[in-house]
Amino acid sequence: MRIRRTVTAIVSVSALILISAPLATGAPLSAGAGSSWFEGRAGTVKWAIGDEFLQGLADAGATISFCPAAKFSVVSGVNVVTMPAHGNSAMLLNSPDASADGAADCSVTISGNGTSVEMTTLYFSVAARSTSDMSADVNDEYTTMATGGSAKLPKKPTKNKVAMISPVLTTEAAFLDILRNGPAPTLSSDPVNLGLFQLVLKVKKTTSPMSSGNSES
Repeated sequence: MRIRRTVTAIVSVSALILISAPLATGAPLSAGAGSSWFEGRAGTVKWAIGDEFLQGLADAGATISFCPAAKFSVVSGVNVVTMPAHGNSAMLLNSPDASADGAADCSVTISGNGTSVEMTTLYFSVAARSTSDMSADVNDEYTTMATGGSAKLPKKPTKNKVAMISPVLTTEAAFLDILRNGPAPTLSSDPVNLGLFQLVLKVKKTTSPMSSGNSES
């Protein structure tokens, strides 16, 4: 049986800005010399977990634990979980519709009150003109955990890598209901700050988009 480490500290939301980036404004983005498609490969994702979410779990008698591959650090009081990641669909850069998706095959379990909810895969999505989000396979069912606004994506890779930072994400009611019906029955139904993430992927230029979706790649 694998031993999972548990995040126990409650963090400060104000420190989340340390890994945040300027958000895209309402002004149209320039396509520059032309958009380009890339295949996202191996990389990492850093999830800075919002203290509102952790505090809500703690108040409800629940804990959150991660797979052994996860690494933990505290940045100015913020719990940051780093996990191996990979591309999950085609990545479009240098376009008003720029977007990128990644996934982490690192199981995350929220336990408490004699039950648990397991997230076997986490999905991370950033988009320049639509919502960004964080989702998961929760008990083998795809579920959106939290959503946020648009994000600013780089126009091109740097040394064959692309780094993207999401806006702050707010929990979705459906995800909170799953936790309230399981390990965190007294969790508030009000949306809370789930945190934000930084997705860094190696990329390879491709001439046509790959099939997108939520399956592992």
